[in-house]
Amino acid sequence: MLPCSRGEGHDGTSGSVGCSLLTELGARNSWGRKRLKIPMENVATIADCASVIEGVSRSRNALLNGDTKNYDWDSGYTCHQLGSGAIVVQLAQPYMIGSIRLLLWDCDDRSYSYYIEVSTNQQQWTMVADRTKVSCKSWQSVTFERQPASFIRIVGTHNTANEVRVSFLERRCDIS
Repeated sequence: MLPCSRGEGHDGTSGSVGCSLLTELGARNSWGRKRLKIPMENVATIADCASVIEGVSRSRNALLNGDTKNYDWDSGYTCHQLGSGAIVVQLAQPYMIGSIRLLLWDCDDRSYSYYIEVSTNQQQWTMVADRTKVSCKSWQSVTFERQPASFIRIVGTHNTANEVRVSFLERRCDIS
């Protein structure tokens, strides 16, 4: 799969205008480098060139397709086995993010524990949510101090069934 260019989805179709709806933190920082942008809408989408680079799914980017209704026992989610791997999403570029929303697979009564980390290089990770001692179900909203991020990693630590399943992920709009 070739990398997306701005405004073109992985399937070659016209993408979202999400890349143009950004707030600049400032033209340049003290080192003369461009500052990171704060997205004003979800940029964890296929149309905005985000992709799932780790995790198991029948459809590689089911987690990012925007569908929060059509998932079941066999499809519409991304998962990983407890104690092995994670679910990792790569954004199209680095952004300053301060919130994430995800839908934990909820077709039965299972609950999950997990943590979320962000990174700009996949080498150094910053934990932004620790729900390892909490029983979580369905929709989860996570807010945190704004962090630069190109990668979002969800690591399941407990499940009342067999594996950690996530049906939807979005990088939510920051209000501040």
